[in-house]
Amino acid sequence: AIIGLIHDTSVVVGLRPGVETRRVKLLVGLLEGAVLSPALFAFACSGLLRALRESGLGVRLGQVHIPALMLMDDLVLLARNRAELGAMAAVVFEWCWKNRFVLALAEKSHILAPFPESAPDETRLVWAPQGGEDAAAIDVTFPHRGALTYLGFVVSRGGGPDAHVLRQAGIARRVIEKMELEYGGRAAVTFNQALLMWTIHGRVHLEWPAAVLPPPLLRPNGQPGWDATMAYEQKQHRALAAILGKSAGGVLSHQTILAVFGLWRIDERRIVARARYAFVFSQTQRRPWRKSIFAELQARVGRDPHFRKQSVTGAIGAALKKLGLAWPGVAPVDSDDEEFGQFLRSRAEIEADAMQWDAAAAAEAAAERAGADVATGADDGRDADVDEDRPPHADGDGRASDGEESEAETVEGQPDSTAAQRAWNADVRRRGVALVKAREATLFAKKKPPNDADFKVKS
Repeated sequence: AIIGLIHDTSVVVGLRPGVETRRVKLLVGLLEGAVLSPALFAFACSGLLRALRESGLGVRLGQVHIPALMLMDDLVLLARNRAELGAMAAVVFEWCWKNRFVLALAEKSHILAPFPESAPDETRLVWAPQGGEDAAAIDVTFPHRGALTYLGFVVSRGGGPDAHVLRQAGIARRVIEKMELEYGGRAAVTFNQALLMWTIHGRVHLEWPAAVLPPPLLRPNGQPGWDATMAYEQKQHRALAAILGKSAGGVLSHQTILAVFGLWRIDERRIVARARYAFVFSQTQRRPWRKSIFAELQARVGRDPHFRKQSVTGAIGAALKKLGLAWPGVAPVDSDDEEFGQFLRSRAEIEADAMQWDAAAAAEAAAERAGADVATGADDGRDADVDEDRPPHADGDGRASDGEESEAETVEGQPDSTAAQRAWNADVRRRGVALVKAREATLFAKKKPPNDADFKVKS
């Protein structure tokens, strides 16, 4: 039944309203955007991560083994040295060969190598299956990179978020420079129109992703300077000055302008974003292996002050503390492997299954061709009222939940994680608003004069 949902599927591409391409059959892969596609991919590739864990190769976080990271077809191997990297790559090559997967290695794979300057600029990996088969042999050379972009994050050779933060800050700076060139306090547009240039095209790069920590900027002598968070707020001040001109004033005027126009400071927005991310981060505990990683990160935050200040886990904990929240709980899942079971099989078994599917597909196609040549009988109306009892808003399977006023369905005994996340985000938002209002109340609080102050009124 599951294979039937993705077998013999075709797609069209819309060129313009009312004009589409001819149907193109999808012969390999999964249907992009289909609900089942992520689960089917996880089912097919779960054995790869299991093989890497069973090899014992790769880095460890405390007592937790973390050999690799994987998101769909992107795989990151975490090795401690070049020799271990070669051994881990061999595990990947062998698993893919046994399970008939083809690796996209040319120009799509790189090595982030914190090697000394004397090390080579590339690493060559050679592998061949036992028993020959030259067609399956792999001989590939990976270049060494000083920085890589993975899932939108810039990861540098030295580690830490410096490269990513500096890239995002550079994008925001270029937006501000464009605002200063076009507006300069003389913009012939409304304030809201001009502000969109900053909030949509500039500020978003300072906020995303809020989990990445802005590093402390260094003085020329290499000593820690002031926190880059201040640089973020200075960019917002500069953007407002580009819109308002000299009326933007100094630091105190900037705080007042933020309050008048209902804007938050950058650090306040990042606190709220981190607290919202805490819910998603905590959901990783639903798998025992990921839960062990989460527990190790939390333990290290508790015992290592430096890690507490420099890690994402520590930053999220600090944001929750500032908002008066604790880490959200999750519903546990029994096992990492129980849902999928052992997937590794012999090559002969996989090829036998493929032959059976090909034969079934050929028989199905023959039956369709034969059926097309047979004249159908007249409609006797027996199926005319098959859907007469369907709800008026049902859209396909007759469930009452398909109506416009239906609530999200949940498995009996299981909490609705979507509703829980909405409630968590709403609570975080309320606490964030209270935090901003407290700052504004302090800003506009009346200062009482000293008891012995002597005031003179002049006309």
